[in-house]
Amino acid sequence: MQISRKVFLLYEMLQIKNLAHTPPEALFKAWDNAFSEYARSWTFEELQIMLQRRSYNATLSFGAFDGDELVGFILNGSGHYNGIYTAYDTGTGVIKSYRGRNITAQIFGASLLKLKAAGIKQYLLEVLSDNETAINIYNKAGFKINRTLNYYIQSVADIKLISSPGIDNYSIVHVQIKDVEDKQDLLTSLPSWQNTLTSVANSPKRFVILAVYKQNELVGYGIVEPATGDVPQLAINKEQIDNGIASGLLSKMLSYNKSNQLRFINVDSRDTTMQKFLAGANISLSGSQLEMSLQLD
Repeated sequence: MQISRKVFLLYEMLQIKNLAHTPPEALFKAWDNAFSEYARSWTFEELQIMLQRRSYNATLSFGAFDGDELVGFILNGSGHYNGIYTAYDTGTGVIKSYRGRNITAQIFGASLLKLKAAGIKQYLLEVLSDNETAINIYNKAGFKINRTLNYYIQSVADIKLISSPGIDNYSIVHVQIKDVEDKQDLLTSLPSWQNTLTSVANSPKRFVILAVYKQNELVGYGIVEPATGDVPQLAINKEQIDNGIASGLLSKMLSYNKSNQLRFINVDSRDTTMQKFLAGANISLSGSQLEMSLQLD
C-alpha cells in the first residue's frame, strides 16, 4: 500500500502545462535524457533547427513538471497541412527516471483539450513501423494509419546517376521558394509535414532550390539541405523523370551538398515513380515509418 500511495502522491505533484515559458536549455535537457537510448542523438543546435523546420509551437506543446523540472513532454508543430489546421507531434518523451508512470497519457489527455480549444482539426504524427508498442497505444487513442513512409539513405560515393546527352537542352538554375510554389503538381506524392514548402520556408537559408527549365518552362525542381544531405522535395515532370533529366538535376544538387550522404526521408511507399528512380540511382531503402492522424473536429 505504501508503494501505491507513493506513486499517487507523485502524480499529485506533477503539473501539466504548456511550454511557452520553458527555456530552450531546459527543453534540450529533457529531450537529451528521454532520447539517450535512441539510434541517433541531437546537439542543442540540431534540436533547435529541427523544431524550427517543423513549425514548433510552444504554446500548443505540453510538458509534465515535477517542481521546476520538465520530466515529460509532447512537442507540437502547428499549421495547415493538406488544407487542414493541424498539430504535428514533433517529439514525445519521458526522462528515464520517470518512465512507467503513465505520464505520456496524462500529457496527451490534457493537451487534446487545449488543441481542440485552439481550433486544431487534426493531430498528425509519425512512428517507426517496427515500434509496435507505440503503434498500439496510438491505435487505442483513436489514431488511424494514413500511409507508410519510406526513408532512403546512401553515401554520396555510392550513388550512381545516369548521364543523358539530352540534359544539354535544359538549364538548371538556382531559384527561390516563390518560383516553385505553383509547381507542386510536379510532385509524385504528397510531401510529409517536414518536407512541405512551409517547412523549408521556416529555415530558407539552410536549403538550396534548383529548377530545371526547358526554354522558359519549369519542368522540375529539387531542394537539398547541404549541411545534412536531406532532400525534402524532388519534383520532375513524369514524362521527363526517366530520360536522365532527374539524374542531371540530382547531380547538380550533389554539387551543393556538404554531407557525405544523401537522405530522402518520408517517401510515400505507394510512389512507385520515385522508388524506381531512387533504386536506379542506387539510393538504398533504409526503413519506414507510419503516418497516423487523429481527427479532432
